[in-house]
Amino acid sequence: MNNQVISFEEHLTNFLSNPQASAIYLTEILEDNEGNPELLKLGIKDVFRATAKDTLSEYQINTKLEEIDKLMNKEGINLIYCLVNWLNLCGLKLSVEVSNDSEEISSSITEENKLLTTNKIS
Repeated sequence: MNNQVISFEEHLTNFLSNPQASAIYLTEILEDNEGNPELLKLGIKDVFRATAKDTLSEYQINTKLEEIDKLMNKEGINLIYCLVNWLNLCGLKLSVEVSNDSEEISSSITEENKLLTTNKIS
């Protein structure tokens, strides 16, 4: 048995590289009744880092993260949470969904679960 130790950041990146996990993660943040703007910005950046790591260069990732910082200013985040609250008043909710569901997603969830049960995580 391999007792590999990974950091929290590495574990989070591995977890969020699964589109279903990313969707749940962001939906939970959106449903936070406190409407924590920094948490939403951090969540979007976490998901972006995890999902872009295999397709974009480090430079491209950093450039896009700077764009996210500009878009997710106080007014932008407040607008998102105002929309969430308004929809809640209408009996609706804003959520994030996976754009293309495939067998690969459920297979990666299975592999992640195996990894978690066989490795020590710190």
